[in-house]
Amino acid sequence: MRRINRIMKSLLCMFLLFGTFHSLSSLPANAASRSPAVRATRPIPVVQPFRVYLSPSAQPWNPYCDGSGGEEYHMRLVANEVSYFLYQYGIHSIIGAPHSGARSRQRSEIVTRVKQAKANQCSLYLAIHSNAKDGGPKVNGTTIFYPSASVPSHRFADIVKDNFIYPDKDSISTDTKDAFWEMWMPPMPHALIETAYHDNPEDVQWIESNTREIGKSIADCIAMYSYVPVSVSMDQKTASIKAGRTHDLTAKVTLIDNEVSNNLTVWSSSNEKVAKVNNGTVLGISRGTAVITARTSNWIQAKCTVRVY
Repeated sequence: MRRINRIMKSLLCMFLLFGTFHSLSSLPANAASRSPAVRATRPIPVVQPFRVYLSPSAQPWNPYCDGSGGEEYHMRLVANEVSYFLYQYGIHSIIGAPHSGARSRQRSEIVTRVKQAKANQCSLYLAIHSNAKDGGPKVNGTTIFYPSASVPSHRFADIVKDNFIYPDKDSISTDTKDAFWEMWMPPMPHALIETAYHDNPEDVQWIESNTREIGKSIADCIAMYSYVPVSVSMDQKTASIKAGRTHDLTAKVTLIDNEVSNNLTVWSSSNEKVAKVNNGTVLGISRGTAVITARTSNWIQAKCTVRVY
């Protein structure tokens, strides 16, 4: 009888092994190595850092009408403020190096900046300038140029138009000028903002008196464009699950435009010997406690303490 029982157990084990192998072999190639219990039905989001390349004017020879310096000097001050406020949002930025001042090197400087933006996988390229009348119809205000064939660039330009802090809102406009170097060189979404006119005394005074505020306004527009997360909350602070069982957690991410998205985060466990997590689905491994963390691309976090019994 004992021998029959041993034979029956062996047959049962073979049957189970065959069934497990068959179910795993029917999965995608990269799925067989994952536990079926952790393999969530939720789509796994792509959470990538948002990087911005800031290209302040490479034209130091353009003087401000009050004698306070050139276009590159003042726009670099603005770019520094943009970078500071982007950091508060958790957005990484790179500022192009100062230009030597030689007109003959201006194009090569822009080429270098575009290469640097590509090498750093920047998500947005923004040139920051001030303008001059040069006999044109406009004598003051802000113009945001964008490449005519780029929908994302157009969306960013519209965000700046609607939210930039130039005091006369009717003097803020968008336009296309594909002949500009920085309108066709960058491969990522890009724009060029002419903040105000450096040969207009009122505009110059506005730039110099509001450099920090201008930088913050541009950073706010970039944050709106990138849908930057501003908060994340877990639907549960604590949870208990049995070893071998699963439990779903949801992380609600609030974006800067007040839109709420679920599970737009990277998930991790403080102790994978106790509990593992895959996009919010927690699998209990063994008895103990683990902290499950949901993290946004700009490192805002929410946590849940999970006890496995």
